[in-house]
Amino acid sequence: MALPPIRVISGKSVFCSFLALLASLAVQFFSSQFYGRGG
Repeated sequence: MALPPIRVISGKSVFCSFLALLASLAVQFFSSQFYGRGG
């Protein structure tokens, strides 16, 4: 099985980490909006 180039792997990991960061920010934002009002 041929492995994809390192460039592709690093790009995918960067993209996935970026998506994870956006997801965590969205979760924090929505939880503060709905559950953390006034706090």
